[in-house]
Amino acid sequence: MGRYVWSPRRFGRAGPGNCSRAFSRATPWNRSPFLDAATRQRCVQLGVFPEDTEVPLEVVQCVWQTDELDTEDALLAIDNVALVRFDVQAGQARVHDVVRAYLGSRCADLPALHAQLADALARSEAPTVRTSRW
Repeated sequence: MGRYVWSPRRFGRAGPGNCSRAFSRATPWNRSPFLDAATRQRCVQLGVFPEDTEVPLEVVQCVWQTDELDTEDALLAIDNVALVRFDVQAGQARVHDVVRAYLGSRCADLPALHAQLADALARSEAPTVRTSRW
């Protein structure tokens, strides 16, 4: 596999669209031996969250419709390839804005995913989810 290095010069001055294109060229997304297809799909779904925001584990569970252990395992795998920062101790994930813009551009139906998130949060019984800003 080739060497992929992030460089600010690749992103230019044209804004997030240009950043997303540069990120996609710099990321071996479809050829990654580090993430299986299901984890890549879950990673794309992280594009639904606001940029540079700590997202509680319970909220990610709502979007992915997984249990805590599966959610942690997937977030750790995504963290290992540096696409998200996952703090296991705090139970929070953070997606950098350039990565989030790219993931959002790869999502087939972002409005439907937003609706799914809103519905899941409305049905959630987790007190941390209901009382947070989510």
